[in-house]
Amino acid sequence: MPKIAVLVLDTPVPTFKETYGDFGDQAIQVLQTSPLSKDFEFVKFKTIDKFEVPAIEDLKAGKYAALYLSGSRCDSFDDSIEWIRKLVLYIKTILQLQVQDPKFKIVLIGVCFGHQIIARAAGLDVGRNPKGWEIGVTKVSSSEKFATDFNCPSFNVVEMHQDIVLSGKLPDSWYIVGSTPIARFQGLYSPGHVITFQGHPGIQHRIWR
Repeated sequence: MPKIAVLVLDTPVPTFKETYGDFGDQAIQVLQTSPLSKDFEFVKFKTIDKFEVPAIEDLKAGKYAALYLSGSRCDSFDDSIEWIRKLVLYIKTILQLQVQDPKFKIVLIGVCFGHQIIARAAGLDVGRNPKGWEIGVTKVSSSEKFATDFNCPSFNVVEMHQDIVLSGKLPDSWYIVGSTPIARFQGLYSPGHVITFQGHPGIQHRIWR
């Protein structure tokens, strides 16, 4: 059975851990709502601090179908943290393999911090949002292409961030998922390769309340 690797990029929030688990547990709960989830095994990796990740050779061998990058309270642009530097290079390697090897079928999924890491690895600029924080349930206006491809003109998602993808040229075949008044890059999509969201689809509204 192919696996989906869930990279846990933050320590659990003590208040929520007992009921909701860490970001990895929340991600798995969301992914398991898909009827396709029965075809996959979900495996968590403690990437924060320890830098546990699937070996590139295992990815090449087809042991994993996708990598999910969770959110984090860390800054995606903080190169003083070793595991963040390693993670950016690791994702760069995966993005290069997606382009170079047609047989390499790994899909990258990223939320919030994970979204920013994937964007950074793709050459986009990330940093503090000069317009400030984005907090709470937020309406995202879909890009024209995303709205057409997924019949989704807009969607609501929980936001909790002051770091964003600031600017940059998207790789070929990539496009923006949607935007809000203070954050243009609310997600990135490349068919069969990448899907990211700046918000937290895995955070349920009752957690936020």
